Amino acid sequence: MTDPLAPWLLAARDIQSSIHLASPSPTAVTARFSAFAVQMAIGAYWVWALLAR
Repeated sequence: MTDPLAPWLLAARDIQSSIHLASPSPTAVTARFSAFAVQMAIGAYWVWALLAR
């Protein structure tokens, strides 16, 4: 269940961390939050899917 989205979660985490290290600009903060939101959405889907089993 988690296998198909695991690479996407890892990629979003890598992007968030890279942006965090690269720049503190407002645009970077927005991009970093977007990557974080992707991670949270995947996590919420996993919780929902696992509880629905």
